Amino acid sequence: MLDLDDVLVHASWTRQRGWRSFKRPGVDEFIKHMAQYYELVLYTDQNSTYADPILDRIDPQRNISYRLYKNSTYYVDGKHVRDLSKLNRDLSRVLFVSASEEAYALQPENAIKVGCFPGFQGVLWRRGELWRGCCGGGGIVEEW
Repeated sequence: MLDLDDVLVHASWTRQRGWRSFKRPGVDEFIKHMAQYYELVLYTDQNSTYADPILDRIDPQRNISYRLYKNSTYYVDGKHVRDLSKLNRDLSRVLFVSASEEAYALQPENAIKVGCFPGFQGVLWRRGELWRGCCGGGGIVEEW
């Protein structure tokens, strides 16, 4: 499972240009590579009208199998959280990659926190290599 904001893209707003989204370097290769080994699902707290045009550009081959939006989150204490137990998947085989601890507050044991993009670039591909090596055979997550 992948979060959108600050993991795959970063959005910024200026008075001169309005809203712009910037893709994390290497995200195209990351998605293509990881889709060979895992079912990729986007789980974002954004509306589909925001997320779909971005995903259509960064993933034109639709390697991300499913897209879950704001209407699939729970609003708890003023924050949108994701409940992985509602996915109809074995949670021992689910990882959620996010830059926001609030997003995975209900299942922190299933989360990998990555550094926010744009400040922390390139981390997804390096972790992709680790995921393929460690989790492909049911490895442990704690050592990351």
